[in-house]
Amino acid sequence: MPLDTLKENIQTLANSLSERYGASVKWQTEQTLEVKAPAITGSLSYDDSALNIQVSFGFMSKFLMPKIKAEITDYLKKNIS
Repeated sequence: MPLDTLKENIQTLANSLSERYGASVKWQTEQTLEVKAPAITGSLSYDDSALNIQVSFGFMSKFLMPKIKAEITDYLKKNIS
């Protein structure tokens, strides 16, 4: 997948998470996106060979972990190959 298409897909995923969970989304570098919501922080970064996703949940938001993980996994399966 071309990197510009990958970046568009990452932005779409981040926008969805932003709408659902009230997260703010900001590109820190050309290839690293930061996502912040109350008690949840994360980043999505990519290069030629890998997509890295890191999400940290605060104590009060751990109940959201399975739902957010499933949403990210489903999106990646459908849109990024």
